[in-house]
Amino acid sequence: MAEFDACIIGAGPAGYHAAIRASQLGGRVVLVEEREVGGLCLNRGCIPTKALLHSVHLLKEVERGEEYGLRVEGLGVDFPSMRRRAEEVVKRLIKGLRGILSSYGVQILEGKGRPLSGREVEVVGRDGGRRTVKCENLVIATGSRPLRRWSAGGLIPDEEAWRLDEPPESLIILGGNTVGVELAQLYSRLGVEATIVEEEPRILPEFDGEVAARLQRTLRRDGIKILTASRAEEVRDGRGGVEILLNNGEVLRAEKAVTTERTVNTSGLGLPGLGVRTRDGFIVVNERMETGVEGIYAAGDVTGGSSAQEAFLQGTVAAENLMGGDSSTTGRAVPRCIYTAPEAASIGMTEEEARERGLPVKVGRFPFSASGRALCMGEGEGFVKVVVDARYGEILGVHMIGPRVTELAGAVSLAMVLEATPESLAGAVFPHPTLSEALKEAALSVLGWSIHLPRPRRHA
Repeated sequence: MAEFDACIIGAGPAGYHAAIRASQLGGRVVLVEEREVGGLCLNRGCIPTKALLHSVHLLKEVERGEEYGLRVEGLGVDFPSMRRRAEEVVKRLIKGLRGILSSYGVQILEGKGRPLSGREVEVVGRDGGRRTVKCENLVIATGSRPLRRWSAGGLIPDEEAWRLDEPPESLIILGGNTVGVELAQLYSRLGVEATIVEEEPRILPEFDGEVAARLQRTLRRDGIKILTASRAEEVRDGRGGVEILLNNGEVLRAEKAVTTERTVNTSGLGLPGLGVRTRDGFIVVNERMETGVEGIYAAGDVTGGSSAQEAFLQGTVAAENLMGGDSSTTGRAVPRCIYTAPEAASIGMTEEEARERGLPVKVGRFPFSASGRALCMGEGEGFVKVVVDARYGEILGVHMIGPRVTELAGAVSLAMVLEATPESLAGAVFPHPTLSEALKEAALSVLGWSIHLPRPRRHA
């Protein structure tokens, strides 16, 4: 008889969600983790970087104190203290997560897990000891790791960029994705000369084009150098730092450089021997997180996901199905968020994607410059954009840039899951004054009913 209903390899966002949910459903669960409970996001990514970003955004607001009638003197930056605060936030959350797992009876094995079959997992402990775990179901949630293309000493992976002793004089970031852009603004606001190198024609290629373009203009206005359609061909140590040769022959120099490339942690799992298929390195799963091999599921980065919230969802779906449920996800309403100033969020289909698919679309927009709450906060930059199928009124996507818009993303996801229409959003009551009113006004704009915008022009 199997010891456990579920053995989950990897205690990151997908893994610990799967563990807790399976336990809630009555399952006996073991969670195998080689490094830290909480994974990249909690220990080295999302959480510590957001703590540091909060500090530098607060710094910028205080610097603007005179705009708010405040006199500020003697303002300074203590970066080691900022970093210690971020570390304390991480420690507190790890302690809480371990307590939650314990409360559900989830057994944690610290070591490297390797499936021997779909029903047996060998765990090599940190002390070198070996144990074989028997289980009814297996969830592979081993996450990702930095992809190291070059060995230059001045090049560090993104997950180490927040741990520097002091901000460097200059920094080059390879990758204009959410991680790269956040790091660029973080260090730029600390006085670092920051440069972003992005292969695509614009930063944040996974976001709506208008949103990405607006944020790109803001970053450049703040002094961040952005090189698009550019690719690093070579990274080498140079005098006083690092040198990067670009595909156009240009050579960039900086004290430090950061790479944001990652690769999945599937080596050593013996996937071919298990019959688990991969595509471009990622484990192939269906909407139920099933791999096609009975009793084996996968969730998180190993499936091609790239955010904690997507991993949360996939881990939950896997757990519910292995416990006999019937859950699925397409990922359609998973928000994509970036915590710069201004923040940006993109949920669902972009306008570009909708038009490429030949869908007839209607678009509504509402600027934060017309939002009472945003102006009270001194943050009137940005907009909310709603993309709707013109035939059926289905909300295809919502895309936002502006103050605290990541806090609106969850409401948008809920609206899309419940198949809300612009009319139903128009009928909801949003408190005033709040930033959330911009979402309702953008939905009203689709219908030509916006209250806080001038009357639309009639075309002859």
